[in-house]
Amino acid sequence: MERRSERLPTTTGGRRIERIATRGVTIDIPPRLCIWGIDPSTTAIGVAMLRNDTTYTCTIKGYRRLPWWQRAIEMCLSLEMLVIAAVSEAYTENTILAIEMPTVYNSRGNEAVKLGDVRGMIMHLFNRFYRNTLTIIPNIAPGTLKKKLTGKGNASKEEMIACAKKWWINAIGSEHEADALAVALVALEELDARNAR
Repeated sequence: MERRSERLPTTTGGRRIERIATRGVTIDIPPRLCIWGIDPSTTAIGVAMLRNDTTYTCTIKGYRRLPWWQRAIEMCLSLEMLVIAAVSEAYTENTILAIEMPTVYNSRGNEAVKLGDVRGMIMHLFNRFYRNTLTIIPNIAPGTLKKKLTGKGNASKEEMIACAKKWWINAIGSEHEADALAVALVALEELDARNAR
């Protein structure tokens, strides 16, 4: 029985995809498994949720005129509403949270501290809702994501978006969503590799 629910918020540009087809291969996600791919930054959070019945992508943006820490709290509160809706929509026995590893090119390191705070808030939020069923994959390298989407590890953001739109028509609205979906797919591959051992 296929369940369709409109409880997941779509105010942040969310899109539902019923099945994911990557390069002509349909990905089947095991039942009762939910994979969250997160692309964090201090201005926007890209979110992708893969479940066997639905896939959901969105970008959560903060109000730019706020200080970074208020913007981060605002974005995490929006993410919390999304997680609450997903938890109430379907029971999952196993949940995987995969987060892109930050790369910061700042000589003072301020941005690294800010990104670390945002990542910490996101991990705490997921621990609250998925206490006993959560597996966290905290550091998926950007080069791994680029290689997964485009086939080369040094692709530009434009190449990643174009390739993601080619794979998932109408599924990608921003670079954050493309990254989040790639994070979730890399986590799914890593899960398959662990189970094969």
